Amino acid sequence: MKRRGARVLVSVLLMLGVTVNIEVWGDEASEAYDKGIQFLSEGRQRDAITAFDKAIQLNPRSAEGYLGRGMAYNETGQNERALKDYDAALALNPQSAETYFNRGNAYSDLGQHERALRDYTEAIRLDPTHSGAVFNRSLASMFLRRAETAADARAYVKLKGWKDNRAQYMAIFGAFGDRWAQRETEARQLLDEAAANCNTSAWPYPVIRYLRRDLSVDDLLAAATDLDKKTEARAYLGLDLVLAGKQDEAVTHLHWVKDNGKKSFSEYAFAVNELGRLEGGAGK
Repeated sequence: MKRRGARVLVSVLLMLGVTVNIEVWGDEASEAYDKGIQFLSEGRQRDAITAFDKAIQLNPRSAEGYLGRGMAYNETGQNERALKDYDAALALNPQSAETYFNRGNAYSDLGQHERALRDYTEAIRLDPTHSGAVFNRSLASMFLRRAETAADARAYVKLKGWKDNRAQYMAIFGAFGDRWAQRETEARQLLDEAAANCNTSAWPYPVIRYLRRDLSVDDLLAAATDLDKKTEARAYLGLDLVLAGKQDEAVTHLHWVKDNGKKSFSEYAFAVNELGRLEGGAGK
């Protein structure tokens, strides 16, 4: 699963959400900001940065301008610059759930999962319907092996329903969260609920079948028919086998992901993080 999904949706929501605010900027600043949003939605991040630079120069009190430029910096891997812009945006508008959400993304990209977790939590406090923040907080909790992952899984499904394309992943995350807290019954209940309500013909349902013990290791690997699915299947196999006390088998799958998996996937990062924990490295 690609990390966090597309941010274009966030930029579109941002554009719709601040229309009233930018009316007071003046035509030139508003035009520069609009261009920045357009460039950002088209994946032209460097052009977006130039446009947001102009918008901020014309209106230094623009929280939205700093937020937009921070998103562009984040998407070009300039996470430290992104953090500075998000800090500036929050100084101007401390009630912006979107800014906390996006700052959490930058912290996550820097591997600072505790800070990311705090920002996602603040985004959810400000906007309890922010499903993106709920989902991303669950990713941070997965890195940190937190039981709270289970609560986010249930909250996400309540917001979006079982037919949402992330719902099955949330069931998987939630089951691991429950199991890390030694709540085996609750983990099983969540997986059973997913099986009864989700699209069972879609990936990653075979992972859910495996976690419910309806599918063997070999059958799960057979169902993983491309590199994307193999990355996910072997990562979850590794996490599951660690919990089952089968560390040697787990390490085999986790190393496969590290050596062969899709590096842009959250499951790749989960596997590398778990290997670091098991082998006494930095990932814990």
